[in-house]
Amino acid sequence: MSRWRRLFAHRLTRNTAALMFIQLVNYGVPLIVLVHLTRVLGLERYGVVVFAVGIVQFSAVLVDSGFTLAATARIAHHRDRPTVVNAIVSGIMGVKTAMYFLVATIVLAFALGTTRYSEHTTLLLLTLVPLFGLTFQPIWLFHGLERMEFMSVVMLITRVCYALGILLLVDAPADYLWVPTIDGLAQLLALTMYLVLMHRLGFRLQVPRARNIRYAVKLASGFFASRLAVTAYQSSAPLVLGALATPAATALYALAEQFYKAMQQLFVPLVQALYPYMARERDLRLLIKANMLSIIAVVLAAAAVYASAPWIIGRIFGSPWLDALPILHVFLVAIVVHVMAVMSGYPLSVALGRMDVANTSVIYGAIVFAIGLAGLVLMDRLGAVSLALLMIVAEAYVFVHRALALWPVAYLQLKQRPKELTV
Repeated sequence: MSRWRRLFAHRLTRNTAALMFIQLVNYGVPLIVLVHLTRVLGLERYGVVVFAVGIVQFSAVLVDSGFTLAATARIAHHRDRPTVVNAIVSGIMGVKTAMYFLVATIVLAFALGTTRYSEHTTLLLLTLVPLFGLTFQPIWLFHGLERMEFMSVVMLITRVCYALGILLLVDAPADYLWVPTIDGLAQLLALTMYLVLMHRLGFRLQVPRARNIRYAVKLASGFFASRLAVTAYQSSAPLVLGALATPAATALYALAEQFYKAMQQLFVPLVQALYPYMARERDLRLLIKANMLSIIAVVLAAAAVYASAPWIIGRIFGSPWLDALPILHVFLVAIVVHVMAVMSGYPLSVALGRMDVANTSVIYGAIVFAIGLAGLVLMDRLGAVSLALLMIVAEAYVFVHRALALWPVAYLQLKQRPKELTV
C-alpha cells in the first residue's frame, strides 16, 4: 500500500494527472463541437472553416517561436528565482509581440489578396483574434513552474465557454463566422486568467529590456526551426488541401485527423510532465518504463479505434463522412510511429543533454515531408490518403534518427551509473 501511496504522491504522477485533465477538456469539448459543426455546416462549409483553423494553428507555431519547449526547461531550472523568471518572461513577451505583428501582416495580406477564398475574407480576418490570445498566453510559465493545476482550471472554463457559444450560436451554414469569433473570445478569456494567476504567484510583466529580448531570441533559436518543422509535416495538410484540393476533401481529411489527434492527446500529458521532470531529475529508468507502457497503450488504442470507427462515423457524423475511413486507417499506423518518436524525443534528449538531436531530427523530418509533397504535386498524386502516408514516412524518419543517436548514449549511461538512476 505504501508503494502505491508513494506513486500517487509523486510529483510526476500529479503533474501527469493534471495535464491529462487538460487534454481531456482540451480535446473532449471540441470533439462535441466537431459533431455539431459537421452536422450543421456540411462538407463544403466545414472544409472552409477547417482551412481557417489551419491558418490559426500554423500561425500559432510561428508566433510561439519555440518558447513552449525552450522557456519551459529554463523556467523549471530557475523557478525559485522570481527576478530571473520575470526577466525571461519579459523578453519572451517582447519577441512574441514582434512575431504576432509579422504573422498578422502575412495573414492580412493573404485574406485581402486571395481569389480562391474571396467570399470568405471576413472569416480569414477573424482568425487574427484567436491568434492574438494564443500568442500571449504564458502556458510555458506554468508548465515550467509545474503548476499544471492552474492550467487545468483555465482550460476547463474557457473550453466550456467556447463549446456553449458554438452550440448556441451556430445553427446553420451561414453562421460559420461565429466559429473564429467565439474561439477568439475564449482565447482572450484564457489570456486574462493566465495573467491574473501569474500576478498572484508573484511574477510581473515588465517592459522588456534589450538584453532580455536578446536572451529570449537566443533561448528559442534552437527550437524555432524544429517547432516549425513539426508543424510542417503534422499540421500543414489542411492548409495544403485547402489551397490545392476541394473543401470536401479537406473536410474528410480533417475528420480523420481528429481521431489521430484525439489519440495523440492521450500521450501528450505524459510527455509534457516528463519533460520538465527529466530536465531536473534525469531518471532514465523511469523514462524506459514510461516508453514501454506508452507503446502497449497506443497499439491497444489504435486497435480499438479501427474496430469502432465505422460505427462511430456512420452513426454520429452521418454516412457522407464514411469516406474518411481509408484516411483514418493510415492515421492508425501513424499514431504508433508518432508515440515511439515523441517518447524518444525531448524527454530523453533533455535527460541526456542532447537537445540538438530532438531539434535536428524534426527539421530533417520536415525536409523529407517537403520533398515527398513536392513529388506528389509534380506527379499529380496529391490527395488526403497520400498526405497521410507521407506523414508516416516523416514520422518514421524522426523516430529512426532519434533512436540511432540517443538510445546508445542512454544505454551507456544506465550501464555506468545504475545506482544514481534508480527511482
